[in-house]
Amino acid sequence: MINFPFVSLPEHFTRLLVINIQNSTQSNTNLELYINENKELNALVRRIFRDIDPDGFLGKILSISGWPGIRNRLAAVYIEYAMTGRFPESANLSLVTDIVNMKINFAILHHLDFPAPFFWASMLK
Repeated sequence: MINFPFVSLPEHFTRLLVINIQNSTQSNTNLELYINENKELNALVRRIFRDIDPDGFLGKILSISGWPGIRNRLAAVYIEYAMTGRFPESANLSLVTDIVNMKINFAILHHLDFPAPFFWASMLK
């Protein structure tokens, strides 16, 4: 039997992983409101997306990155936090390559926009 370590992810992030977020103006607006309401998430997003907008303008970040870009960077940051005990200044996207690849393979079983494949893959990691 394989013993996996327990990793606790913040509710504000896991909630985003299980809902179906489409790339649209309305979804970006709702996501921006959600991120603004969660101070810790807001600070983290602004920190790890400085390369896109040093001022942390969420509208620009969402427009350029889209939900998959935000999801992947946040997942990478939380994985690195679980590994090191500290939040990095930037996201190491190589930490989520296997999750994204698993998501693509799982997507064959589900509608391509359904969020469950990424959620399952991140739980397996």
